[in-house]
Amino acid sequence: MKPARPAAVPATGFCIHLRRIRQQKRARMTHARTIGEYQCWWNGASLPELAGQMVERNGPGDNSASGVKNHRRICEGTYRLRIHAGERYMTYGYAGEGFPMPGLLLDESDTSVRSAILIHPCHHDHGYLSSIGCLNPASGLTTAASKIKLPDSRARVIALIEAMKSRLGRAFPKQGLIPGAVIVIEGEPPPSADPAASVRK
Repeated sequence: MKPARPAAVPATGFCIHLRRIRQQKRARMTHARTIGEYQCWWNGASLPELAGQMVERNGPGDNSASGVKNHRRICEGTYRLRIHAGERYMTYGYAGEGFPMPGLLLDESDTSVRSAILIHPCHHDHGYLSSIGCLNPASGLTTAASKIKLPDSRARVIALIEAMKSRLGRAFPKQGLIPGAVIVIEGEPPPSADPAASVRK
């Protein structure tokens, strides 16, 4: 049975729907990470092959200057997606290995004072999180000790980019906003006082 389209997912265009599930903290890390589940949609229909987990910094979501200062995740909401052409992350021209890595940019007019909020791979050896406010695709994360694997994270970002390209065709731009493409983020899970919470899915 196909999943029902969440109310926040638009009926047209390409949508990455992210539902935040929990926060968890690895003992040797100074900050928690937020684990969510994503599912992609095209014109209101789910794309089963484009689903997995997404990892962000700890909450609460904060798009203000304090969010920048405290390296928090962004607020829940709908954010338009853009082509990104930076030195470390690119929608076009990313390297086969290493940097620049594949990436998509959340439109900065939607993120208030937060800037350079990207969807990009987790690339640190600890596999915990490579982000201040960005989002790292992943899979198989059950406990705080679970590592994000770079090849998987990288492949997931590329899959998002290529899915948009194939569905939008000539409308997929060389720069600027990607027509009808958004990420919808829902949920503000708080830190949990329950030690078992980091092992529950």
